[in-house]
Amino acid sequence: MTALRKVLEVYVHACRQQGIAWEGGNYQAASECRGIKGMHLQKLKRSEKGIRALVALMDHEDVYVRLSASVHSLPYDESRAVETLRDIRETAGIPGFHAEMALKEWEKGNLKV
Repeated sequence: MTALRKVLEVYVHACRQQGIAWEGGNYQAASECRGIKGMHLQKLKRSEKGIRALVALMDHEDVYVRLSASVHSLPYDESRAVETLRDIRETAGIPGFHAEMALKEWEKGNLKV
């Protein structure tokens, strides 16, 4: 297994676990997942290959992976990331709420990713 693949696996797992934690109201666990995602996001952003892999996660089957990948891809493929966030925004519940907030903050220039 390549280093990039391992980083992607951990990032995807953290995205999924964060969604589970949000849905269960376990915000401490969600915060821990955010930290793990952040560490691995920094590793992905170190190379063009890593950035391409991150952007590709916008097509993942899990809504929480798509949500995170879309937010984190805004600086690299803004139009596609915004489109994906708009699609997720239509999802009921937590994913839709987070997508809506991300879009609002991005449009205001407040979202730093």
